[in-house]
Amino acid sequence: MSCINDGIKDVSDFFSGIFTGDESKEIMEGVERLVPDDSVLESIPDIDEALIEEIEEDVPEENSIEELTPIEEEIETEEETVVETPVVKNSGDALSTGGKTKDPPCDKELLKGYFATKKTIKVPVSGGEKTASVKYTVKKGDNLSKIAGKYSGVSYTDIATANNISAPKYSISVGQKLRIPKQVATKDKVIYEKITKASIGNKVYLVVETKGYEKGESVKISVYEKEKMLVDANTELPFLKGTTQATEVQAQVKIDPDDGSQKALVEIALRPKIDKKEDDKSNAGSLEAWKENFKKVNEDDDEKKDYLWLKVTSLVGKKEEKEFLKGEELKVTACTCITKEMLQAVCSSFSPTDEFLQYINKYARDFNVCTPLRIAHFLAQVAHESACFTATKEDLGYTKKNIRDIWGWKRVKIKGVKTRVHRETMTANSITIKIWNDLSVSKITGDSKFANWRYKYTNKEGNIVNHRGRGYIHLTWKSNYEMYTTYYQTKYNDLIKDFVETPDLLEETKYALESSFFFWDSTCKKRNGIVRKNVINKIIDDGKLNLNSSLADHNKIVTKVCKKINPGLRGLVDRKKKFKLILNYLKEL
Repeated sequence: MSCINDGIKDVSDFFSGIFTGDESKEIMEGVERLVPDDSVLESIPDIDEALIEEIEEDVPEENSIEELTPIEEEIETEEETVVETPVVKNSGDALSTGGKTKDPPCDKELLKGYFATKKTIKVPVSGGEKTASVKYTVKKGDNLSKIAGKYSGVSYTDIATANNISAPKYSISVGQKLRIPKQVATKDKVIYEKITKASIGNKVYLVVETKGYEKGESVKISVYEKEKMLVDANTELPFLKGTTQATEVQAQVKIDPDDGSQKALVEIALRPKIDKKEDDKSNAGSLEAWKENFKKVNEDDDEKKDYLWLKVTSLVGKKEEKEFLKGEELKVTACTCITKEMLQAVCSSFSPTDEFLQYINKYARDFNVCTPLRIAHFLAQVAHESACFTATKEDLGYTKKNIRDIWGWKRVKIKGVKTRVHRETMTANSITIKIWNDLSVSKITGDSKFANWRYKYTNKEGNIVNHRGRGYIHLTWKSNYEMYTTYYQTKYNDLIKDFVETPDLLEETKYALESSFFFWDSTCKKRNGIVRKNVINKIIDDGKLNLNSSLADHNKIVTKVCKKINPGLRGLVDRKKKFKLILNYLKEL
């Protein structure tokens, strides 16, 4: 009993050292109630002395205890790493460890920072059920992307797979019956997709992924460049937020309701506020000066580029600061990038592959189709020629009437004036009047028949090929195929590729794009041997227009450009329509 009483005294001394007198007394009363009284203790039988002796015999001898010392030391070492639970003093909320007050642990974290573009995608609706598959009859002007756009949750590859349609051409024909796979109910979802390339003047999003932040809490973002082409070393790069020039910007965290992910984001334009150097009175930098700096630093470099990274500072908690994208910076060029959104502004149903985007931007730089207006004209003309980038081979399935209407005329001089005269009114000529009767025209009606009649060529292997329009701009005639072959073999030191002998190569994406840019701004030889220089870039620049010039003035340039590609101005109305679409899109950037 005396041992128990001694223990109670020790407990009393312990608590009185921590709590006030009243608190200590209250605790001790609770402890004493747990202790049994004397009558209970006396009823406990005495311990058998023999049993005690037996237990003592099992206790190790002194030398045995020494052998355990290393184990004890190891246990003591492990115990030293244990963090004691803080004891709460009085009724305050602060945690105390030896009298020092610390903030609660902070689990807010900056995870990633990057540049991005905004896009809207279709995502399945939770619990949405698939509908039954349906049939679709292909109409004139259809392609798989356009058809897929009519159905929710179905991609062009889904349709191709369901109907055994092979890549890369995904060929379909008018009247063909297609099975549209089961559809899933979807909804629109806005996402921010990381980009690795941009151009001076582009609008981009600065995105910071976070963890542990509350909705509305903010971070501060600054942009820096690696090459020091535009600003001094260790200086923030200025940019536009709305119409205000800034070197840093605050962005609030938003929480995705679907997956709980956190992002702070803000849209900026990669450019200073002022356009012209002459208007830069405060020497704050101008867009014109920036672009000139690219040319000076990289005058021998086709890829004229700078690299940008981000510095992000948390504006809550412990004010964490991190640098992002160092080593994998955003590549920025003075050449405006051709984006998926630009292509879809002209042709809404077209969904370019990564390969297509890679090649179109490479060749745009190679042939200096870099300004917004040059790009607008190129995309409008090529989209018309290729049926919205779906046809790399000219369709020659003309009707008899079309053959007569298009090729049944000849320009002759009548009283010194060039006049179109229908061949039926003329005597025999290089294309004789005989072919214009129904029987003769029938012999050349049909895609392959017409191609071999108009563009026939027997190659070195003795095979009949034709130099019909191929590539996205539909490079036509043997002379143009020869010029492109010479250019390609010289540039790439590749004498194997010969587009005259194997013209079908131009139907592949890589060559279809490069040959289009080649025709756009290069030297070509006409059938009569006269060398013609296609300087379409110069035609556009000589107009001295900008994105905000009148549509009427722009259409005059569209007509001049069309004349270089199709002297007969066929499809001019559609070309103007497509130019207006891309122009309006570019104005909004």
